[in-house]
Amino acid sequence: MIYFILRRTFQSVLTVLGVVTFTFFLVRLAGDPTALLLPVEASDEDIARLRAALGLDQSWIVQYWKFLANAVSGDFGVSLRQRTPALDLVLERLPATLELALTSFVLGMVLAFGIGLAMRLSTSARLRSAVLWLALARQAIPVFSFGLILILIFSVWLRWLPSLGRGSLAHLVLPSLTLATYELALYLQKSNHARARMRSRRFSRSGALIEALPQVKARLDGIWGERDATAYPHVEERARLLRGIQKQARFAVVPGAGHWVQYEAADRFNPILSEYAAG
Repeated sequence: MIYFILRRTFQSVLTVLGVVTFTFFLVRLAGDPTALLLPVEASDEDIARLRAALGLDQSWIVQYWKFLANAVSGDFGVSLRQRTPALDLVLERLPATLELALTSFVLGMVLAFGIGLAMRLSTSARLRSAVLWLALARQAIPVFSFGLILILIFSVWLRWLPSLGRGSLAHLVLPSLTLATYELALYLQKSNHARARMRSRRFSRSGALIEALPQVKARLDGIWGERDATAYPHVEERARLLRGIQKQARFAVVPGAGHWVQYEAADRFNPILSEYAAG
């Protein structure tokens, strides 16, 4: 458990460091900010003076190390545009961020529960297909693009809801819908995959496959996940049944994998499959 926590902590630190490093150099590649901070008629001396004041006259490596050293102590620098500490700007907007995150989460849970219950209780295949197609379409639209579409429809054309600002429930509707529907789409796709697995589980537990396999003229081989819910803990019984149909049948068990072994342990499944196909 301690090893797991330490490993996750180390991975988190590396992830944060990677994001910070990428963002730092990406901003530098965007161009010289002094061109935006000074008027067009500024002289070369003014530009050089401002670059020196901001530390931009130093090499990127020096700027990067100074930035990391200051960040460790909680100093994230000063916003070039607002001229205030960057951390203060983040903390100032934190309540609005948490408010939007909580509202989107609750809305997404309510929608997911309602739509998921309707799909489970309904026997209409058309309804299920329509919902899943809508979920797939929602996943295909980037979050920022979907937000702009909602603003265009409900704020610009219909004038029902505000496009920006904060202070009322009306201001939360569009951004909450934008975030909640994306999470809802992911949930519906995941739920559909789970139902597909349940259907395959019922088939694999029936005798239909055993009855059909003796009619197969091609060579039979098997790859099974050790933790397959349809066979565990009697996976070797599957090997015995397969070899009862074809004595030369090969059978491999992938440790730790479940029912969908080809997805759960592709790095171990694919070499076995290639070996079987070649031989």
